[in-house]
Amino acid sequence: VQLSGGGGGAAAAGQPGNDGSAGGNGKAYTIADGTTPVFYAGGGAGSRGNPIPTWQPASGGQGGGGNNGAPSGAQAGQANKGGGSAALKDLCLMDEITEAVVEAVPNTPVTVKMRVGWDNNSIIIPKAGERLQNLGVKAITLHPRTTKQKYTGYAEWSYIKELKEACSIPIIGNGDVRTADDMMKMFDETGCDAVMVGRAAIGNPWFFNQVKYFIKNNSHIKPPTIYERIIMAERHLKMAIDWKGEKLGVLVTRRHYSNYFKNIPNFKEHRMRMVTSDYSSDLYKLISSSSIG
Repeated sequence: VQLSGGGGGAAAAGQPGNDGSAGGNGKAYTIADGTTPVFYAGGGAGSRGNPIPTWQPASGGQGGGGNNGAPSGAQAGQANKGGGSAALKDLCLMDEITEAVVEAVPNTPVTVKMRVGWDNNSIIIPKAGERLQNLGVKAITLHPRTTKQKYTGYAEWSYIKELKEACSIPIIGNGDVRTADDMMKMFDETGCDAVMVGRAAIGNPWFFNQVKYFIKNNSHIKPPTIYERIIMAERHLKMAIDWKGEKLGVLVTRRHYSNYFKNIPNFKEHRMRMVTSDYSSDLYKLISSSSIG
């Protein structure tokens, strides 16, 4: 999911809860091209006694996303309950969930984001990809770590290549793409159809413009100026408060400021005040005065 402010093509999308609710504050989030994604994170199929939760925005969804790849954080509970990447431990369950979702939304393309397996002793790529393709999944995003790895070690891109060679549907690579050079390297090494970027864009929403510039000009664009960082940080804070309210809006954005104002000389003390502030009024003052540190 890309941030629109940095030149990317999409706005932030919400991830629903495991019960099929819209997560967060229940809002639907729409991609900049007008489509509305529908997410499903697993957790049991109807044939095993559990209803398939559905999350359908009132405006109607134009794309579905099954999550078999979330190992930690907000979705750690899903993995423990059989949702998220825990479905990788039981391919029959994965099949049931996928088939049920595909059948439930016959006019909506369903895609899956997944990892290579639960642990190093249960690698399921590429066979899981072939099974998903045969069930009607239209594209697969692969993060080539195991669930147990979380974000330790490194992403083994060779699994993306294996999956691409085994499937005819689009394969989207993900993992350890931190720069425009990394993105081009993933394309070259794996043959994937697209690259999904996650952590590289945290505190760096300019990443997508940087990539587009590199592809077009085969050179790197200049990094954002301090004034561009200030404008973006202020906008981010305002959007977060509008979305989540004062308290949560401040909490979810302040952790990004270490990256927003990274590699600025003599800035550590000022940055520490920013990431520990509890009030938006204080944050706005700190952000706006960042040019003088």
